[in-house]
Amino acid sequence: MHRAFPISRSPIRLWGAAALVLAAACTDASAQLTLTWNGSVDNNWNTPANWTPASGPSGPTTVDDVTFAAGSPRYPILVNGGAYNCFICTINGGSPAITFDTTGGAVTLNVGRNWLPAGGSVDFNAVGGSITLIVVRDWNMTGGTMNRVDGSANLVQVRVTRNFTNTAVGLNLGASSEILFEGTGNSTVNTAPPDRRFAAR
Repeated sequence: MHRAFPISRSPIRLWGAAALVLAAACTDASAQLTLTWNGSVDNNWNTPANWTPASGPSGPTTVDDVTFAAGSPRYPILVNGGAYNCFICTINGGSPAITFDTTGGAVTLNVGRNWLPAGGSVDFNAVGGSITLIVVRDWNMTGGTMNRVDGSANLVQVRVTRNFTNTAVGLNLGASSEILFEGTGNSTVNTAPPDRRFAAR
């Protein structure tokens, strides 16, 4: 049966290279995890056992989806010096589900796709430096609150590449904050109630 489709050595070598690329792609795809925060160990985002199932050895990566729900004994506190990543972040509960604490310096969270707060809260303490929340695709806040808990003039910055939707009343980033759109295409902004950062000028 194989003799009916003779092939030369060159295509065989090319096919072998393509197979290796395909195998690598399949390996990368299978590495993506869907993680739920359990907080069983400590407040460290990057402790593998704080997630169900356990994350990789350095915590969630930019291809891992993460979810927060009510009922965990403790929730993550993001501090200076850590690398904090995820792909899609869904927040359904937790008060606060995530705390940004810059007592030791600036803090950044990289969200590789979408930021989806639907409940619970997120606290921003920028007393010791700036906070940056990078959302590579869409922001869609349908519930919960995001609260500035310090009175400093340090910046809380949100960077969104595509669309920004906020239909919750609890977006409270304070006066020293900004929302930047960094994509090359069109962005849709939908806020209800209206947000002063998007007032017509």
